[in-house]
Amino acid sequence: MKVSICLAGSMASRRQIEAMLPAYLDELQQYGDAGNEAGPSYPYLPLYWQSPNRFPYLLLADDETAGFALVREEVSGTNGEPLFELAEFYVVPGWRRQALGQAAFRLLLDQHPGQWQLGVLAGNSPALTFWQETFKTLGLVVQQGKSAPGWLFEFSSDPSPGP
Repeated sequence: MKVSICLAGSMASRRQIEAMLPAYLDELQQYGDAGNEAGPSYPYLPLYWQSPNRFPYLLLADDETAGFALVREEVSGTNGEPLFELAEFYVVPGWRRQALGQAAFRLLLDQHPGQWQLGVLAGNSPALTFWQETFKTLGLVVQQGKSAPGWLFEFSSDPSPGP
């Protein structure tokens, strides 16, 4: 399977993400207070086509849409360098457990080198397992901390040096 990512700049790509969003948000609801700040919809989505510091991506498997990722670029408070946040990451259930998510995530890291962070809801054990396995597979050194409403992971997109 050929995995790729595509910056979703067109209206058609935006509609694809909008079509997947309800299933994604419904899935998150079972793990706690997902969407409390955003409500049942995702009012931040239009910002990904308005702000130069937000990047909407389609995840593709053999050129077929298999999910989406929303990336934000902020300025790190510690050194003024860019800090990328994986705000949302969704693989359509039929494409899961095929290493598509890991491959797409690696492509996102390659596209935006530097410091990253992502959060996982405390009750979302499938996502927590996925991210821990992904970090290990990709050789990323990750700092994990507890942050309401779950876990916060911080890391550099550069894999850790070998022994």
